[in-house]
Parts: sequence; structure tokens; C-alpha cells
Amino acid sequence: MVDDQPTQRQMLAGLLLPLGFRLREAASGTECLQSVAEQCPDAVLLDITMDDLDGWQTARRIREAGFTEVPILMVSANAFENQADKLAAAGVQGFVDKPVIESELLAALQRVLQLEWVAELAVPSWTPPASGGFELPEEHARTLVRLARLGHRQGTVLALERLVHEHPDCAATAGEARALVERFAWNELIERLQRSLPRRDEEAA
Repeated sequence: MVDDQPTQRQMLAGLLLPLGFRLREAASGTECLQSVAEQCPDAVLLDITMDDLDGWQTARRIREAGFTEVPILMVSANAFENQADKLAAAGVQGFVDKPVIESELLAALQRVLQLEWVAELAVPSWTPPASGGFELPEEHARTLVRLARLGHRQGTVLALERLVHEHPDCAATAGEARALVERFAWNELIERLQRSLPRRDEEAA
């Protein structure tokens, strides 16, 4: 991951390290080129706006150095830079907007690395309650629905931890919701959360 902002690198690390990715960081385009030359990675996550070389220059130099197969993903807040002709000219395989939504980043990595997620296999099966919904305080349910719609795994997990801290009796329900998060079963999670909201909220959703 290449970004001149340490907080951005830390954010990406927080998303990817728990999933088993091994990461190397670079704070500039020059550092990136040195790192790739020392050991070519499986993929490069590349910011566009940097002080020495920008992302486009760095991507082109990676290709010029002979590393033609390694996938490159731009990770940038400059959404207007997401143009097919610019991506193709620089040999870049995809673009992920900042602020990064975890589900979008993982989908891009899945595509370029041909990954198969196996988290679902590690989650024990469980039987939903008869209602099919979660019994949660309304405020927490609304927060969780909002985060789940964003596909924000880390934020959803933190919200579930806060729920258990404030309402220990919800620990079992939070565990079921966490299992859905780990399986990236966002639609099922949202559907079950909405059943704990007042009818007017379900209809509005």
C-alpha cells in the first residue's frame, strides 16, 4: 500500500490484516518502486496525489521496470480521475474511492487476485429466532443498518461491541449479527435488523 498519509495506510491495514493479508507500506512513489523491485507483491494499492511521483507516474514506472503482471489498484479521493482511458494508459486494473468502503475494496481485490473468500466456512451454523429478526434497541438497530448498507465491516463490528457493552443481554444476538458480518452477508443482516425497527421504518427502507 502506497500513500503519503500514515493514517490512510493504517486504515487500509486495519481492514486487510485481520483477513490474513501480508502488507508492505510505502510513503512515496519512489519507495514503492524500490519495494516492488526488491520483492514483487501480489498487488499494489496506490494513492494518486503524492509529493514526489504521483500515482499515475508510479504505475507507469512499475510497468516500464518490467513488472507487467502485478495488479495495480488506485485508491484515491479524486473520483474524477477514475477514467477508463487513464487506467488503461497507466496499466492500472481498478479504482477504489476514498473514503474506502471495505466491501468495495475487497470486491476489487477479489477480482484482480481471483480470490475466493472462505470466511463463511469458518462460521458455525445457527438457527435464527422464530421471528427471523433481531431483538435490539431501536437506536442500535438504526446505526447497524446504516453501517451495513455501507458495507463497513470495521464500523459494524465496533457498533456491535458497543451494543454488548451497553446491553449485555444482547450478547447472543450480537454474536449472530457478527457471524453475518464475517460472512459478508450484508443483505441478510440488513433484513433482520430492519425487523427490529418500527413498521414505519421498515416501510421507508
